Amino acid sequence: MADYRLFQQVLEQYATTSLLPVRDALISRIDGAVAALECERGGVRDLTSLTALPLVVVPDLHGRRDFLYSLLFWHLPASFRNAQKYSIPDEPLLSLLIEGLVAIVCVGDIFHSEGRGKERWLCAYSDYLKGNVTSYPMQEEMCENLGLLQMILLLQMPFSDIFVCLKGNHENILNKNGGGDYAFRKFAEEGEQVRAFMLETYGEEVLQKIWQWEQLLPLCAISKNCVISHGEPARAYTMDEIVSMESDVVAGLTWTRNGEAEEGSVVQTMESLLGAERARDAVWIAGHRPVEGRYALRQNGRLVQIHNPWKQQVALVSADHSFNPKTDILEV
Repeated sequence: MADYRLFQQVLEQYATTSLLPVRDALISRIDGAVAALECERGGVRDLTSLTALPLVVVPDLHGRRDFLYSLLFWHLPASFRNAQKYSIPDEPLLSLLIEGLVAIVCVGDIFHSEGRGKERWLCAYSDYLKGNVTSYPMQEEMCENLGLLQMILLLQMPFSDIFVCLKGNHENILNKNGGGDYAFRKFAEEGEQVRAFMLETYGEEVLQKIWQWEQLLPLCAISKNCVISHGEPARAYTMDEIVSMESDVVAGLTWTRNGEAEEGSVVQTMESLLGAERARDAVWIAGHRPVEGRYALRQNGRLVQIHNPWKQQVALVSADHSFNPKTDILEV
């Protein structure tokens, strides 16, 4: 069994350090996670065999390593633990993960602090335009992003079957257009600034290794009563389409804006992924588009959006009960 104390120490280091990772150490973490994910290829991560495990769904992280750290040492509320068919001890989430008593699904978007770091991005952009791609504001930004990335890589290596990170639209370290990916910018040239920083600081090999890791991230995860993806499905997809990860499917599950999706895309895709009977009572949980408060409902209430960038909140999905957004979305 994995050493809880050792995990705690390393995670705390990644969550709090003000130093960028050493190149060789970063490569080692990426290679370890890639090796763990190689056997999990394809756009769908199937968790339906984990019929007794509750799921913890984590919305967009965007460099919030403090969020992930707090979550890993958070205790599931007694009301939720006691409602499960099988007893779940009152232990930190990391301990439950090590014991194989819970599954965690992150919906993606690891890099880019977005609105939280707007002023920092503007300062870094000013320096970038002058030719300084590794300025102090950019180092601060990347310290958060790479610290969070290392936390995820660390957890993927031994727990890839129950710690899942999906692909979001920000998983595009090369900032390329193609294959369902689009170059990203919001307040500055965030995508290109990150690529330039990584190239200057770590070189082409590390860039390519992170890109290789990104290509192994699934587009959605399924349990017996839930489907999870980064974004709302733009249209109805079949299981085979998502597994094959064609470019239009990648874009349609990571970039869809509110109001762009075809009506019924959620129910029809759930029927393909789960079967008509299980889809009848299932829910689809996504991030991507920010919400006010705890959640927003779309597609006649069948899709629940949970990404509030100013809250540290998660969705708890029971293996035994239908998901209720009013009670099952909680702040860490």
